[in-house]
Amino acid sequence: MNLDNITSYALNLKGWHTSKKIIVIHSDDWGSIRMPSNKAREKLQSHQEIKETNAYAKYDTLASTSDLEALFEVLHSVKDKNNNPAVLTANCLMANPNFDKIRNDNFEVYHYEHLTETFARYDNEKALILWKEGLNTGVFIPQYHGREHVNFSFWLQTLRENHSGVKMAFDYETFGLNFKRLTQGQINLQRAWDILLPNVESQINKSIVDGLNLFKAYFGFSSLSAIAPNYTWSKDHEALLKDNGVISMQGILNQRITKGDKQPYAYKKRYTDISDSQGMSYQRRNVFFEPSHYSSNDVIDKALRRINISFKMRKPAIIGTHRVNFVGTLNVKNRDKNILLFKKLLSKITQIWPDVIFMSAAELAKTMKND
Repeated sequence: MNLDNITSYALNLKGWHTSKKIIVIHSDDWGSIRMPSNKAREKLQSHQEIKETNAYAKYDTLASTSDLEALFEVLHSVKDKNNNPAVLTANCLMANPNFDKIRNDNFEVYHYEHLTETFARYDNEKALILWKEGLNTGVFIPQYHGREHVNFSFWLQTLRENHSGVKMAFDYETFGLNFKRLTQGQINLQRAWDILLPNVESQINKSIVDGLNLFKAYFGFSSLSAIAPNYTWSKDHEALLKDNGVISMQGILNQRITKGDKQPYAYKKRYTDISDSQGMSYQRRNVFFEPSHYSSNDVIDKALRRINISFKMRKPAIIGTHRVNFVGTLNVKNRDKNILLFKKLLSKITQIWPDVIFMSAAELAKTMKND
């Protein structure tokens, strides 16, 4: 038995158990702009303060209608024991920065634009219509990932300090890159709920609640689960989310705990479980589908091995993936290659385990709460 299998068995020992073969697919970053265009990437890649070689810089952007149609076709192509299609939990950002207003205020005040404004600005409104269609047919279930995917107070300070790489990225209307020479021990600006500066906690808390309200107003229901940007949040954030209707946190094995300005991070191991006496649950991703980031040669076999171990240990198989694996606007080969892999993975799951049940993160949260 290889080390990965041994580790997977060990990490599935603790927590909530079930005799059902449950598959949940968590997918992050829906709605965030990330890399606006290939032109922007080509201009930015030469800057000495910017690292643009990762998959997000190369491929990640708003999903187009053709991206969504391809994804939904794959999700509908398989059925579980109850004749339901595969379901993707789409963890959504409800806003993006309003670059013009921020620039006009000399980087002193943060402004955002609603999700719908971003999609209109990129002439991509039809994609949001497909979001609603995916929701109505049960294959694309939005959940909460935050108001925006940027630590706006730290970002504005970095802009005021005239960091040349961050400033150039701003000029091309992006922030979602890795940068050299950032302060506070950071490599990027993505940890939106991280308390990196003094006296910003109340602003972050306000943004979390504001985002939840935007989510409910737009989708017509409250998000029952949440995933903190870059897996970084505090116990106080968790309590705030719970007070606003969230009953389950999504994440990976290690929660990065934000402790405050210039304080070192703490880390807490989390498992799929009811995590406190008040009933908040935690959904740990124990399977991964990330072919845009890593070699796709064994992505299916590795995922199937981890699913098999999860089921043997009577745990739900929670597959972590990101939007970047399904978008082709910047590079259509990225989408086409990965969507075929995704279809093969789902097909094999239903062949090997015909009694499998597909659930959204919200459904799993309710199942755990009622158990």
